[in-house]
Amino acid sequence: MQHIKTLGRVGRKIGSGRTLNAALKLKILRIVENNPSLSCRQIAARLGNVVFDETIRLYLKNQDFLWKKRSRIPNLSEKDKRERVKFAESHMEIELSLYFSQTNAHLI
Repeated sequence: MQHIKTLGRVGRKIGSGRTLNAALKLKILRIVENNPSLSCRQIAARLGNVVFDETIRLYLKNQDFLWKKRSRIPNLSEKDKRERVKFAESHMEIELSLYFSQTNAHLI
């Protein structure tokens, strides 16, 4: 016991998991360069699930890769924005006082 305290731990703890070798690191980087929109889970699947997606995520984070969650709804184009404004302006001309007086007549 005294011997362990003086020397400390040397190397990786046995059973603490598999580390990425140089070949896997190179494969991960090539996959990301070819298709940067893939998730870490998809990258792991392309590698045959020999490493966990969390291991890939940590490796890419250590390599200073940045990511953000992908938006499910695409941004509006300028054409869509113009059509929305046109629609809103055309419906602003409706006589709201007439609408509210007819719909709330039963409350009076």
